[in-house]
Amino acid sequence: IKNNPTKKFNAFYSPYIAERSASPLDLFAAKTQCPTFQAQGNFSSMYTYVNTSGYYPIMILSSAGDDVGDFIAKRKNSESSLVSFSFDAGLGFDYHENWFVETGLSYNQTNVKFYNRKEDVIKNTLRIVETTLIDNISGDEYTQIDTFIDQEIGVTETASLNTFKQIDIPLHIGYRLPVSRVFDLAVSAGVVVNLKTFSKGYIVDSSGVPYEFTNQANTDNLFKTQVGLSYTGRFNLETEIYPDLYLNGGLNLRYTGGNFNSVSNTVNQRFFNVGLGVGMRYKI
Repeated sequence: IKNNPTKKFNAFYSPYIAERSASPLDLFAAKTQCPTFQAQGNFSSMYTYVNTSGYYPIMILSSAGDDVGDFIAKRKNSESSLVSFSFDAGLGFDYHENWFVETGLSYNQTNVKFYNRKEDVIKNTLRIVETTLIDNISGDEYTQIDTFIDQEIGVTETASLNTFKQIDIPLHIGYRLPVSRVFDLAVSAGVVVNLKTFSKGYIVDSSGVPYEFTNQANTDNLFKTQVGLSYTGRFNLETEIYPDLYLNGGLNLRYTGGNFNSVSNTVNQRFFNVGLGVGMRYKI
């Protein structure tokens, strides 16, 4: 036979080829094995995450327009940064070629120590002395009132913990780079949209006298209740500690720009936060 169909039929069912590919007829055999499919890394996967960070806020003060160099110097002498913290949680998505995106809700609290000391402060105290006297002739009683001013020279001190609490929505885009068999380097950058800011504490005025500030109603607001955008970056090492559960830790950065201040504030106040954080994520 010219076309040799028998040879072609035998070759189709040869054991050598059967080991490498399944015939369509094999799907109806007595012991059928269903074909399996494996993702090639192009499909998105979702995960939840939680992160916490302790950081040191670097406070940057500059003039908002007027020449307030002396005022800035007085503020720098009375305010110093303290260890602060943040917490955030949300959802993340892994997608093509190790890229990922994260968003959620975060709480950030920046702490600043306020301390003001003034020496050689003169304190005047009004003292009123009432004396009951008796008239020698009539025998009547009457009251004599004398006023004195007592003057003291001493020191006054004012100390306070200034807090700037922020509720934000973060948005990060990043990339995970394998650096070993067990660790990935996760690098991300993004923006933080502020929903609400609560500020309270003490500050000096242009003459160096301390007074209390808050951004609640019926007060002179020095700082906004919504500060717009901040910019963040993260550099974390990550490892899988349990199936689908990952632990990470590393360097966190955040910059809050000049939109922190209200119009009535003559000094621009910015924060550049440098901190260390840890977190976990779980694939769902």
